[in-house]
Amino acid sequence: MKLLRLDANPKGSISSSHMLADEFVAQIVAACPALEIESIDLAAQQPAHVTAEFAKATYTQASERTQVMKDTLNESDALCERVLACPSLENSMFKQVRLL
Repeated sequence: MKLLRLDANPKGSISSSHMLADEFVAQIVAACPALEIESIDLAAQQPAHVTAEFAKATYTQASERTQVMKDTLNESDALCERVLACPSLENSMFKQVRLL
């Protein structure tokens, strides 16, 4: 099972939210040692802004997209794949987390 951690604070590891997330993740891992942590730091690697080209590519059927459209969507598609690769926590896991 995976846990996806998203960070987006430009202060990085010195931010309160980052430190709180560190503590929360440490407690979850202590309760579930086999848990794999997937981390994405959106402040360190900011995704490209949505452009008109991005919107056009998004609303074009995949089978009709040009190579330029596919290239425009590559970064977004890669991020989506990483998110989708992390399944939701099962109810039993949520019960364990609430006890922490």
